[in-house]
Amino acid sequence: MRISRRTRPQLEVLESMTLLSALSPALAPPGGPLLIAATTQGTTTPVSLNGTLTGDYQVAGKVNPDTGLDYVFSGKGSIKALGHVTVDVTGHLHSLGNVAKGQTKGLIVLSTPEGSLTLHLTGPEQKGLAPLPIRFTFKITNSSGKYLRDQGTGTVIFVRDPGGTSATPEHGTFTMVFVPAPVSS
Repeated sequence: MRISRRTRPQLEVLESMTLLSALSPALAPPGGPLLIAATTQGTTTPVSLNGTLTGDYQVAGKVNPDTGLDYVFSGKGSIKALGHVTVDVTGHLHSLGNVAKGQTKGLIVLSTPEGSLTLHLTGPEQKGLAPLPIRFTFKITNSSGKYLRDQGTGTVIFVRDPGGTSATPEHGTFTMVFVPAPVSS
């Protein structure tokens, strides 16, 4: 005969308990590393991106217009707010496929020896199978190094030049121009 035991979950009051936020050094193993994780709340720095980048692009993966095309690119240039250094750019854009309407979206990373900014790009609303737009809005979504806590939005113009070739998959050069968002007072 099988005995059935049912246990009901119970809640325990935590008001009288102390939550430890870090390991006491006295409890660390002798000579061993002590790892303490912490998050910091800091102020953000608004940054206005203004500059031009150029480089090469190509359509990556299988070319299937029904699912949209993946444009990948890399290049260099200068962005005034990032200092007097060469800025490397890498990223991708995904065009619309066979949908009623939508927006082209993408991600780019601007990097220098001092740090990097990650930008999320969004194109205007378009009908399905529309060509890649040239105007995108951007928002800084991540930052590191010297640019840590930088934030900002604006417009980027992305112009492709396939160089007069009809090669498949498409490839060529691009020019990317950053236009800063108007400063509100």
